[in-house]
Amino acid sequence: MIIGKSPIKSVSTTRKFLEENGWVLAGDPYDREKLARIIATVAVGDALFKSSPIGSRTQAKNALLAVAFLLKSDITDHVSNTLADAVATKALARLKTTAANLAASAAFASAHDTARAESTIAMQKITDKLSTLVDAMENSAPWALPQQLNLPTTAPPQPQPS
Repeated sequence: MIIGKSPIKSVSTTRKFLEENGWVLAGDPYDREKLARIIATVAVGDALFKSSPIGSRTQAKNALLAVAFLLKSDITDHVSNTLADAVATKALARLKTTAANLAASAAFASAHDTARAESTIAMQKITDKLSTLVDAMENSAPWALPQQLNLPTTAPPQPQPS
C-alpha cells in the first residue's frame, strides 16, 4: 500500500513533508482551498510530465497522501465541532426550560409564602381579640366589655324603680 512506503504517517509528518517540499509555506494555514490547490497542482504536473522519473511520481503520490491526511483531519474536526455545537445548543435549550420552570416555581412559592404570612398575621389579630374578649368576660362586668374591645358602647342597664 502507498502508506507503507511513504514518509507520511500522521498529520504532523504531513505538515513537515508539505513544508519541506514547498507545497505550503511554514506558518500558512492549511485551509480547504490551499489543499485543493495542491491536488490540482499535482494532477496538472503529473499529466504534463508523464515521462518524468519515478522520484517525482513518488513525490506526487506523497503530496496527495499528505492532502488526504489533512482533509481527513479537517473533516473530523468539522464533524466534531458540528456535533459539539448541536449538543451544546440542545443542552442549553433544556437548561433554559428548566431555569424558567424553577423561576416560576420560586415565584409561586414566594406568593404562597406571602399569602400564608398574611393569613397568619390576620389569625394572630383575631386570636388577640378573642383573648381580650375571654379576659373581659372573666374579669369584668358585662357592660365594660365593649370598651375593652373598642366596640361602640351602650349605657349600662338602669335599675328599675319598684
